[in-house]
Amino acid sequence: MWHAVLYNWLAFSAFAALLCWMRYQLERKQRDVEENSSAGIHAAKGRRNTMNPIPYLYAAFIVTWVIHGVYLLTLVTRYRKAERELREFQNK
Repeated sequence: MWHAVLYNWLAFSAFAALLCWMRYQLERKQRDVEENSSAGIHAAKGRRNTMNPIPYLYAAFIVTWVIHGVYLLTLVTRYRKAERELREFQNK
């Protein structure tokens, strides 16, 4: 059963890495557009409008652990149900 948990953890980690990579690419494209834009106020003043990625990292971390918690709760519930059915079968 642990291999299923590890595979899920690996899948969620890969998904988080994909999201981080996509956010990075988006930020790079926005910087390129801003630098190439001659009419932009921020570009004219030499400032960049950068986004802070930390809230997205926290959100992904929280969502990942909530999903893992729900999955674990589902597994425990199913395990208890199977254990109860096995006891009932053995008592008959």
